[in-house]
Amino acid sequence: MNTHYSILFLIILIPAVSFSCADSLSSSIVCNGAAFVSSSLIGQGQTYAAEFFASDLAFLIRNLNLDAEPKTQTIINATGPLGIDEYSSLSREYEKDSPLCIFDDTPNRTDSESSARILGLLDQGEYSSSRSITKDFTAFTAVNGSGIIQIRAGTEDENRTTSMKADILGDMNMTEHLTLGGS
Repeated sequence: MNTHYSILFLIILIPAVSFSCADSLSSSIVCNGAAFVSSSLIGQGQTYAAEFFASDLAFLIRNLNLDAEPKTQTIINATGPLGIDEYSSLSREYEKDSPLCIFDDTPNRTDSESSARILGLLDQGEYSSSRSITKDFTAFTAVNGSGIIQIRAGTEDENRTTSMKADILGDMNMTEHLTLGGS
């Protein structure tokens, strides 16, 4: 009897949850073999793409909130090889003051683009990241393990270019927090 109520509850609950959470994805994977996950978002000036693989005993949690202001969170703990490829970018247009001369034909806007990319291969370890692709591009990354990590980030607009590069090899425990393109 209770089984019938449970099945009826699931039949009603699953469609209700899927309609209310249409713009998000959450997954939790525990494996003792191999796992490969990939996700991407291409929107109005917003890009997020990630691929992760793990072998041996691994635990992966991923949350993607894909509404107007995308946010992502990833946590991976692997006892064997762990591959990381995560890219995100944000393009913006800002209005600027009108030129004083009416014969000046420069556009009345300025463009700005921010991006961050993490590539890595770990022998074993933990990887955690979060991205907020909103008005201010925010990226947080934490790595604890051994292997190689390559980080590239920067922002570019009409008046300045900022770039950051880091290559880490061997045993590591690193955290990084970036806020790029703030107005």
